[in-house]
Amino acid sequence: MVLPLGVLVVLAGALGAGASEQTILPLMPPAEQRIELLGSGEEVQDVEAIDDAEVQAVMHHEPPSAAGQTASTVGKIAAGVAAAALSLGFMVASLLFM
Repeated sequence: MVLPLGVLVVLAGALGAGASEQTILPLMPPAEQRIELLGSGEEVQDVEAIDDAEVQAVMHHEPPSAAGQTASTVGKIAAGVAAAALSLGFMVASLLFM
C-alpha cells in the first residue's frame, strides 16, 4: 500500500514540475588571458623543445639478472601456495559450520 502511494507522489511531482527551456550563454573573457611569472627569474624552469626523432626514442631494456628472475619466481609460487591454503582453509571452515 505504501509503495504505490510513494510512486504516485514521485510521478505527481515529476509531472507537476513541467519542462522548462534552458538557454546556454557562452562565457567570453573580458580581455585576453595572459601568463604572468611568479617569483624571480631564477626560479623559472627552462622549457626545451625536442625534435621528432627524440620523441620516439626508446631506451634499451635490460632484462633482470638470474637471481632477480629466481626471486620473482619464488615469490609467485609462495603467493600461489598461500592463496590455495587460505582458500582451502575457508572451504573447510564453511563445511564445518554447515
